[in-house]
Parts: sequence; structure tokens; C-alpha cells
Amino acid sequence: MKPVVDYHAAESEFLAAVYWCEGERPGRGVRLDMQVEKAEQQIQKHSQPGTRHIHGTRRLVLARFPYALIYLVEVDWCYIVAFAHAKRRPGYWCERLK
Repeated sequence: MKPVVDYHAAESEFLAAVYWCEGERPGRGVRLDMQVEKAEQQIQKHSQPGTRHIHGTRRLVLARFPYALIYLVEVDWCYIVAFAHAKRRPGYWCERLK
């Protein structure tokens, strides 16, 4: 299994989304956290469960939430570049790849 490493901005995006979802409906933030944990486990075990995306990244869309994990697969690890909302600011995270 490859370790999954979060870019600090992706971690911040994720925490903000959990906080917002929990404020919207109690328990929803916890469910989002569980979905992300499940997605990270899939990435860790299979490294390529998501679809090919732009700039050599892969994208794994979460079930029941409008978010996706954008990540790079390397030889020894997987690097989560962004925790992106499906309908907001597409590609904003591309400059993180530089």
C-alpha cells in the first residue's frame, strides 16, 4: 500500500467543507469525513481508483457529496493536491503542481 500525503491547502479545504457541512446539518460533516477516509483508503490500496484528470492528476468523486479528491500517483506515495468542490472554480489548484 502506498501512503497518502495531503497537501496542506487540500487539508484546509477539507476541514472547511466538514465544518460547513456540519453547520448545515448536524452529522453531515461526520459523514463527509467518513467518505473522505473511505476514498483515501481506496487510493492507498489501488492508487488509481479515480479517473484520469488534467495535468497528470487523477480525480476521485465522493459519493453523495459534491466534492472530489484530486491527486497525483507517484512510485512510493499518492499526493492529494486538492479537495475540490465539483461546481466551483475548476482548475484553481493547478498552480499547486508547480
